[in-house]
Amino acid sequence: YAGLVNAGEARLFFDLIFLPITLALVIYTVRVANYFLKIREDALEFKDVQLNALNLIGSTIRHVANVSKVIKEILKAVVQGLGFDVCLLALIDSKENRVSFFLPEGHYYTGRLEEILGVPHKQLRLPLDLRNNSVCIAIRKNRVLVRNSFAEILYGMQPEIPMHNALRAQKVLGFKKFVITPLVAEQKVIGAIIGATKKLYIEDSIINTLDNFANQVALAIESAQLIQELQHKNRELIRADKMKSEFLAVMSHELRTPLNAVIGYTEAVIDGSLGSLTPDQKKSLGEIMRNGQNLL
Repeated sequence: YAGLVNAGEARLFFDLIFLPITLALVIYTVRVANYFLKIREDALEFKDVQLNALNLIGSTIRHVANVSKVIKEILKAVVQGLGFDVCLLALIDSKENRVSFFLPEGHYYTGRLEEILGVPHKQLRLPLDLRNNSVCIAIRKNRVLVRNSFAEILYGMQPEIPMHNALRAQKVLGFKKFVITPLVAEQKVIGAIIGATKKLYIEDSIINTLDNFANQVALAIESAQLIQELQHKNRELIRADKMKSEFLAVMSHELRTPLNAVIGYTEAVIDGSLGSLTPDQKKSLGEIMRNGQNLL
């Protein structure tokens, strides 16, 4: 009997010890499962946002023919779809051999950046032949760059940005990383996307997505530029055609009036209203009238 009591007590003792451990393990397992489930849900949600951003660009390619509207949609899509705090778009002006910059209109960071740098972003220009500028390096070598310093992006900018302003802008705005991705259309680099973030680390998946995103962006911009150029050429042709029509109308009036008078007087002379004519005179007047009618 004593042995049975001891066995029961021992079992109770072990139950009291292992029950909390088991419960702790169950709770830990559930928390770990929930943690990985949340990671998976966040990844799927982020992927969904990325796909929506890519769809937005696809829709922009199909429906927008205005370059400024395309740029506006691109800047919005990069911020919304890829998690960057702000995005800059750099486009090559081949005629001027320089790069122009575009930022989201009315965005908080755009206003603060212009305030700190002391220059409106629409006035910023970058010569393409710079050797130590990250944007120029990415464009020239056609490769993605990740940088920690905003000053490297602003190096050589026109108008010139003082170094202390560049450092202050990065400190005040809190940017930690800058991803510069070239825009390539038809094997030609037309510019770059610059994504700025406050994160200390950028996942490779985001960089790869931005790279894929940049391909669609390049096509959207090139398509819009081509359509806009064709529209401009078409307006020029319409204007030239209108000028030609106006010119012909004026010249027609200026020529028809005297020609009608010449032909009318010639007919009167041939009919003998002004006296008799010799055969040679009639022949010459006939040539005058025939040529006048042809010209008319």
